[in-house]
Amino acid sequence: MQKVITVTTRAYIDGNEKFIETEYPELKKALDEGYYVKQVIPVIQNNGNGVYYDTIFILDK
Repeated sequence: MQKVITVTTRAYIDGNEKFIETEYPELKKALDEGYYVKQVIPVIQNNGNGVYYDTIFILDK
């Protein structure tokens, strides 16, 4: 059985914090339920003031 989870983050050009480590509850829950990461697809979009990073996780069980 497959599951798809998308994680969206933002980085601002003038922001003081360049990287913040975060745990994503929905992804953690799926991994705890026995799913494993089959594929990771990064998507980067520039919006002028910063960058959006979408990470698509394809999970399988």
